[in-house]
Amino acid sequence: LLNTEDIHPLCIFCWEEVPKVSCPNSKENDFTYRLWARVPLFASYSLFYLSRHGVAHDVIHYIKYRNGKNCAFEMGKKLGLKLRSFSEFQSVDLIVPIPLHWKRKNVRGYNQADLIAKGIGSILGISCDYTFLSRKRYTSTQTRMDRFSRMNNLKGCYTVRKNIPEEVEHILLVDDVFTTGFTLEEAYLCLMKSSKRALKISMATLAIADFS
Repeated sequence: LLNTEDIHPLCIFCWEEVPKVSCPNSKENDFTYRLWARVPLFASYSLFYLSRHGVAHDVIHYIKYRNGKNCAFEMGKKLGLKLRSFSEFQSVDLIVPIPLHWKRKNVRGYNQADLIAKGIGSILGISCDYTFLSRKRYTSTQTRMDRFSRMNNLKGCYTVRKNIPEEVEHILLVDDVFTTGFTLEEAYLCLMKSSKRALKISMATLAIADFS
């Protein structure tokens, strides 16, 4: 990994070492299986698997903690190219990134999900709304939390800041990593509770955790 924002920080040789998700189905895959019986997704996809070590781990760490804004955008474009190959994502009307609490965003200087969503939108030709959702409660970092603690940490932490436009029928939620799914699930529930009509909601992340 190159420590610069002037060029793409992931060389072609390193990218070959990243364990890609190769499932040809956006409705039946590891992502949807892990959320099965929790939220009814329209479609979902992750670009690669994340382990505790290796190149994939380095990519996510770079994006989140080493000012990897350009990397987040470029990885978002890679994800967008993959999503474009699935018919289910072609009906998306709006891309909504998972928000950070303003205190954490001020410390980091950016929200990596915003940049990933921007990259996806540049490929799909779909607009992003970076202020649609907000995180109303500051929560502890979840890096070392177990599943139960993560679930309680996130309960009711999101709010919708504006009405869903009438023309929007399909929303794509975007985040950097799917670990337990509680973050995306809470955002999903928040959107559905705020809507007075049926919505199709899909999800996409750069990585899906595989700590087995």
